[in-house]
Amino acid sequence: MQFSQLFSQFDSEFRSEHPEKFINPKNYDISEETDDDGFLASTDFINPEWVAYAYQNGVFPMYFGTRLGLIGWFYPPKRAVFDLDAVVCHRSMIKFIRGSLSRYRIWINRNPTEVVRACSLNSGKGRASTWISEDFIRVYPSMPNFVSVEVYNSADELAGGLYGLCAGKLFAGESMFSFETNTSKLAFYFLVQYCRRYGFDYIDSQILNPHTESLGCKEIDNETYQSILQRYRKENPDPSFFETKLLYPVSDAETECFLDSLKRPGSSSKVTV
Repeated sequence: MQFSQLFSQFDSEFRSEHPEKFINPKNYDISEETDDDGFLASTDFINPEWVAYAYQNGVFPMYFGTRLGLIGWFYPPKRAVFDLDAVVCHRSMIKFIRGSLSRYRIWINRNPTEVVRACSLNSGKGRASTWISEDFIRVYPSMPNFVSVEVYNSADELAGGLYGLCAGKLFAGESMFSFETNTSKLAFYFLVQYCRRYGFDYIDSQILNPHTESLGCKEIDNETYQSILQRYRKENPDPSFFETKLLYPVSDAETECFLDSLKRPGSSSKVTV
């Protein structure tokens, strides 16, 4: 896919009125920020329409940081993907969850903007500066396919969480954060259970890093990734997937079922990674 096709869907009127908003990447030295050949283009803004179209085609944006003030759009040759049947939860983490879960409340989409802002404080994706700008904080929570998993402590303070966007039944995880030990992992495992419940088979993690790899994330080529995307983007989850709701606490029996699911990944019929 040529990235110019994405722009052409939305920009004809805006371009004529605001030509200064469109950036020629050749005018900037971005070599320090792009360490693979997945870079497609750059702009100095994003909008919901572009983001939605991009994710439907396997493209995602990242802020280059204050040195350039630009947003890069990427389509990397390899993709990091969680197969939800192969997510890893080590014994030590299960022990931690069992011992600490009662101290937390887990919500879906209670405070989306605060979650994105919290992620901006410690995001990286391998870069020294945050890749989440104010544009991301403004745009992402406003999108109808946005989901955040939020962990609150006993004082009802945001302790950890994550967020992402859906392309049909493919969840694209964007970022996670922890203000308390292991709370981002706690959010992740609840996301896995939540996605399974709604018939998801994969989570797109975009770029592999040691943390996601330790949780079972695998790197796949773009051909395989596109086969997954093409299938699952056509399957829309039930609208309740995006509704604000309390995931935990639940009954003791449901808690044990959740912990048991971490030990025994499920199985389903799907595209083979």
